[in-house]
Amino acid sequence: MKKLNDRKKKINFEGIQILRMLLSLWIVLIHCCKIRNRILIILLINHPFHVPIFFIISFYFFYDKIYFRSLNKIKIRFERLLLPYIIFPIIILLLNNVFFVEVNLNSPYRKLTFFDFVNQLIFGFGIHDIFWFQFFVVFLSVFFLIIEFICKNNFLFILQLMLIICYVLQYLDIVYKYFIKFKEKSYRCFGTIIEIIPYTVTGFTLASYNLINKTNKSKEKKKIIFAIIIILFFIEKYNIIRSSRGFRYPGIDQNVGGICLIIFFSFITFTKKPIFLFIFKHITNYTGGVYYLHIVVMNILKKKISFIGNKTFLGGFIIYIICYFVCFIGMKIFGNTKLKNLFY
Repeated sequence: MKKLNDRKKKINFEGIQILRMLLSLWIVLIHCCKIRNRILIILLINHPFHVPIFFIISFYFFYDKIYFRSLNKIKIRFERLLLPYIIFPIIILLLNNVFFVEVNLNSPYRKLTFFDFVNQLIFGFGIHDIFWFQFFVVFLSVFFLIIEFICKNNFLFILQLMLIICYVLQYLDIVYKYFIKFKEKSYRCFGTIIEIIPYTVTGFTLASYNLINKTNKSKEKKKIIFAIIIILFFIEKYNIIRSSRGFRYPGIDQNVGGICLIIFFSFITFTKKPIFLFIFKHITNYTGGVYYLHIVVMNILKKKISFIGNKTFLGGFIIYIICYFVCFIGMKIFGNTKLKNLFY
């Protein structure tokens, strides 16, 4: 059996880090910009691979920790997830209610309550709605941990059965028809779980084959890249994989597209070009912090800076840059403490 460190040290993280940065920028542009260009609508909106890929990557790198029962690394993962999940809503609640007249950090425009905070912790929305993603990562990480400790030998098989069941429920329209009756987000989030589980199980499955490492060593890279381009083209042009109705990211097409992009970016390496490695190592940092902060930065500046308020692309890029430098400063101040998880 390979040890955890033996597997990890052989993995090329450079291309994946670039992918994470682009996905983070993708999210900022979708949330902070009005997208009207036809090509950008196709690239950024019609096929929203960004969030599914983040789920796949998150659980890809969780697989070894859970499989080898590396308790210390599992603890670190939960610290990284839970500290922002708890602290940012508290900060937003306090700042929003103190400076309510000057600036609102939440939508709709109102004062926040303790009930909003409780709702935020339980379901991932109410104060900082983008933390629905964080909620599912935490919830499913705990859920999968329980399954792994109960039935280690059949752990991955059980999850793969769950993946199949989730897709059956989606494509038979059972999930959508049942949960669409509820107007409350808190009820609909249970329907969203059925859409998200396949991405997380995909991450585990790819990690069980050590896919990134194997594809990176492959001598057939050109053929693989050609196949990826063909698959993505047919998904876009001919819609060969029928999607299903849902609440956030239903269907198999986004899973297939996400896998293709992960493999494609895993081929990128700057090992033989140190200067490029140095540059990309720095500009691809703080993707988590950018995600946590971008809505807050937009809400603070939208009444003060017109191109941010008008949701222009320039405004979207400026928001990303501001978030990056806030995280850079935050890491300089808190980099030796657990609060670094707010910016990392």
